Amino acid sequence: MTEADAYCITIMHQVQAVQRAIDAFNTALLEAYLADTVTSTIWDAPEKERKQVIGELLAVFQRNEESKPVVPKAATSDREIK
Repeated sequence: MTEADAYCITIMHQVQAVQRAIDAFNTALLEAYLADTVTSTIWDAPEKERKQVIGELLAVFQRNEESKPVVPKAATSDREIK
């Protein structure tokens, strides 16, 4: 798309659509994991396995927080608008 000189806003809209699709997939995957693996592990597994599953979940969320992009300040924030 960038080689074809596509309009940047169009590209950003398409990237956001892909991100929303990935987020929806992640949500469905998390829901299935919680409903099946986590639930059965918490009810039936020994403490060591419970701690492992909880640790794995926490690691996923911590990694997600670390990978969030930094939103830049507006280009005009420290310039005088003429």
